[in-house]
Amino acid sequence: MSWSGMSKARTTLVVIRHGETEWNQQGKIQGCSDSPLTNNGKDQARLCGQRLRQLSIDSLYCSKLGRAVDTAKSIASAIKLDPVEFDGLEERQFGRLEGLTHSQTRKQLDPTIIDRLYGDETCSDFGAESLVDLRDRIMNALIKIAVAHEGQRIAVVTHGGCLHMAFKSIVGIPLSRPRNFSLKNCSLNRIAISEEWIIDQWGDTRHLDASETEA
Repeated sequence: MSWSGMSKARTTLVVIRHGETEWNQQGKIQGCSDSPLTNNGKDQARLCGQRLRQLSIDSLYCSKLGRAVDTAKSIASAIKLDPVEFDGLEERQFGRLEGLTHSQTRKQLDPTIIDRLYGDETCSDFGAESLVDLRDRIMNALIKIAVAHEGQRIAVVTHGGCLHMAFKSIVGIPLSRPRNFSLKNCSLNRIAISEEWIIDQWGDTRHLDASETEA
């Protein structure tokens, strides 16, 4: 993905999925509905903050959804930056599917809906957001943040679906291709931006395996 109006100054986005939630544990579709962080999710956010303290973060952004805000607040206490809630970083909307497991959606709504929502880039049945619309929304948000902080290192707390679309957009993978890369809660995912957008590092969870780690 190229950015024609950009200088050669290197900008880094450290993009982070929120900490584990109760609905994550239960296998429920969250979308833009919310679920509180588990104790494990709170620990993940705390350890993520400790790791980011080593990286000289210039600004901290987050989705407006509660699980991302709570994760960002925990990170903020470690890196001493106020989190900025930013439009466009929210999870994919799933309409009537939110709060249901995949099994429940197949039984209660449509046996093919999960496959279609992930396999058809334009599918928006039952009030869900299409993959194309999600891709456009998250990439526009990341571009706005990068433009505002050229040459800096910015942390962004967002969601699994957003990370999914960002990775595929930058690498050039079709949006409907099954995912074969990590989207772990509170992993560090670095996007380097100069004349091009490049995945610099993905799925770094070293900080979640120990209380102290080198950056």
